[in-house]
Amino acid sequence: MAINSNVFIHDADRAAMNALRSVPGFEQVANLFMRYWSEKAMCIENMATKVRISSEQLSHYFDMLPPICDKLGIDIPELYLELDPVANAYAMGNEKSSITITSGLLETFPDELVPTVIAHECGHIACHHMLYTTMAYWVAEGALRLAFSIIPGFLSEAALMGIEGAFSYWSRCSEFSADRAAILCDGTPEKMFEVSMRLAGFDKDIGLEANFDAFLEQAREYRSLISDDGANKAMELYMHFGFSHPVNSVRALEAYEWAASEDFIKAKAYFESVKREELPAEFPISWNEKHFLGRNFEEVRSELAAFGFGNVLLRPDPERKLFAKEGCVTSVLIEGSSRYAPGDWYEADSEVVVAYYQLMNEEEIAALHVGEAKLPCALKGYIGRHYEAVRDELASLGFADIEIDEVKDVIKDKDRKLGKVAGIMIGKSPVYAKGEWVDTSLRVEIAYHSMK
Repeated sequence: MAINSNVFIHDADRAAMNALRSVPGFEQVANLFMRYWSEKAMCIENMATKVRISSEQLSHYFDMLPPICDKLGIDIPELYLELDPVANAYAMGNEKSSITITSGLLETFPDELVPTVIAHECGHIACHHMLYTTMAYWVAEGALRLAFSIIPGFLSEAALMGIEGAFSYWSRCSEFSADRAAILCDGTPEKMFEVSMRLAGFDKDIGLEANFDAFLEQAREYRSLISDDGANKAMELYMHFGFSHPVNSVRALEAYEWAASEDFIKAKAYFESVKREELPAEFPISWNEKHFLGRNFEEVRSELAAFGFGNVLLRPDPERKLFAKEGCVTSVLIEGSSRYAPGDWYEADSEVVVAYYQLMNEEEIAALHVGEAKLPCALKGYIGRHYEAVRDELASLGFADIEIDEVKDVIKDKDRKLGKVAGIMIGKSPVYAKGEWVDTSLRVEIAYHSMK
């Protein structure tokens, strides 16, 4: 069963990705990347300069990979070892992904932490980060500036810096999501905490006789220092411009806070259900209403059911929207609301109503509105008519609870206003449009002009 990556995508990751896509010049950079980047060349470079880890080579580390991929529902990527004293690991490639771990990482981390690092990189793949991660690497390596120097007028220096900054900011935010994926694979956050501390300063020789609570307090002080002072925030942005990873202590704090949240409890329950090959009782959605509008209603119903919703209702909608074709979805409501977004959690038995445009005759339309009446005019259309005629007309539509009130404001008995409707409300609302369907059980209040 495919894993819904919204289970562990961080809100900052999602927001930073949307911001990145809206940066001026991003589309040009994406087009340039698609034109010149070659995954085949990346594969050749991997095989030429690194050691491929497999069941025949360094199998101890390769054996860590398949169980993680199975948990996250992804294909097994290629795994490489790179000679580099810096403790690091990274994933590359969109169509054919690969993970590289450095010799420095194996020197710094005990073997029991290596699966956590691999799970983190697999988390990037599961989150569908890889196209943008590879683009970010391409930008960070100077390919964008090379294109800028070769193609005159391609991008201004300001636009270039804006794109570089947006890529590095998103890259830092994406690490939080990958950390969450690793935590779910481990089942607890402890190993992710230790990974953050070792990247910050503890290697095998020093040993990890460390105070994690003190490390978290350090992160809280850092966060307070930055958030409490605008100048400090600006300094942080300047210092971290181009950084691909967040501050290690903050990563630990983010992991700690998520592991203590209700979302983590939901995510663990989701993972357990998937492991048992059962449909989860609760899950986060991957889209907003716009994703469905204009599509065929049967296709949308099938997608929602496959996603896990077990209570999907179809509702014909005779009101034609702009450019709507028969059978096209006009709205999708979850628990009566269209205000939902990627990452919002819903129970599998939540009521989902899919409305779609369908031509109908008057009888078919009326059958959709049992207990309702279609107003022949807007409420303001009743103002100035004799109250008895209005009362009788509304009664004939099915309204039974009609209250008549006098407005004693007429002085002369020949005043044209006498007996005419001064105001009208249905269900405490004075505003209804012509043709609107209204519940006939609502109270109707009619006020008319009478003698003082």
